[in-house]
Amino acid sequence: MDTLQRIPFQSAFLDAIRHFDYGELEYQKEIADWLIQDSTAAMERGTRIWLYRNEVGDFIGYGSLGTTSWSYPGKKSPKSPIAVIPALGIRKEFRGQPATDGKDERYSSQILGLGSVKYPGYLRLLPGRSLGI
Repeated sequence: MDTLQRIPFQSAFLDAIRHFDYGELEYQKEIADWLIQDSTAAMERGTRIWLYRNEVGDFIGYGSLGTTSWSYPGKKSPKSPIAVIPALGIRKEFRGQPATDGKDERYSSQILGLGSVKYPGYLRLLPGRSLGI
């Protein structure tokens, strides 16, 4: 299995990743723009951002995790902190990779923590639920 390495993002990386291609559709361009234009402000608000690199050293994409407050379970309920994924992008050339029978081994599953690779620590999503990070 090609296990991704998670690297905490720093603004100093911006020049090195500026050329990454996430696709030509409008929402794919927004994913590229978010990392270049909005990541610094997001980190100042407490959002955590990681770059992901495969075992041969290719940068695959990035993920982010922040918090906000929502009224849950209804609009009149008190606000509770919840986790949000402000942006997540996988470079166009790495979509659907690695090509294995196990979808939980794909880079997208690893970034989201849905596959067999789990990261230590948990962040509360909603009462009774958590997200492995």
